[in-house]
Parts: sequence; structure tokens; C-alpha cells
Amino acid sequence: MLRRQEPTKRRLQRREPAPRKRAFERQEDRIAEALPGGKKTPGSGCGWAPSKKGDATGDIWRAEGKQRVKPGAASISIKRADLDKIDFEALKMHQVSVFVFGFDSDDYDRASFRLADAKAMMAIVTAVRRGEYDEAARLAENLV
Repeated sequence: MLRRQEPTKRRLQRREPAPRKRAFERQEDRIAEALPGGKKTPGSGCGWAPSKKGDATGDIWRAEGKQRVKPGAASISIKRADLDKIDFEALKMHQVSVFVFGFDSDDYDRASFRLADAKAMMAIVTAVRRGEYDEAARLAENLV
């Protein structure tokens, strides 16, 4: 016997709750919130345009995330290709590359920079702590 379909109004009233965000979406949100001026890249990775690459971006940085979702995981695998990819994408846009990795079970995120970028950022922080704001501004212009 054929089942009669419910009227449209009743179907719409039984609205399902929004699905829970997937792990990579939660990490993209955390990256965009944690780094200054951050916003998620819509459709990250799709398309050929350099502005669509990376999981999150800011004025001077571009970030890619990788995480391990398995509960109780103690390690994560990072390949050279993963690091080279975000370095290349950031370089095309004249930005600093940031590789964020972590474990979704406890929001344990860490950021990785190229050593030259980290050195420049530490020099800027040191200049600011000494009150040498002109020097910090000069160093910041050379960062990107």
C-alpha cells in the first residue's frame, strides 16, 4: 500500500536540529578566532585562485590546519608536503605561513612558523617590550 506524504506545513514544522560541525570546521573556527584579524576562508582549497587557499587568513598571515580526531591519540603525522603547500600559498600572497596542528578531543592546538618568520616576530616583540616602537614598526614592515 502506498503511504500518503505529509502535508508540506507539517514537514516544515518538524525541523531537524542543525548538524554538529565537523572536526576540521571547529579547528578552522579556532584558528580564525585565535589569530589577529582572522577569518575563515570560504571554500578553502577549492578553485584555482590563491585567495581561496588556506583554512583561515588575516592581513599578514595565511594558516592551514591539520588535526587528529581519534580520542586518546598521542601523535599526529605531518608531512613535508603539508608544510610546503601552505608556505607556497602564503608566499604567493606575500603573507606569513602558519601551520596549525592539534588534537580535536581537547582543543590542543599548536602553531608552527618558518624559523626566519619566528625570529622576526620575536625581534618585534622584544622591541615592543623595550618601548622601541619605531624599531618594531620597521621590523614589522620587513616581515612580509
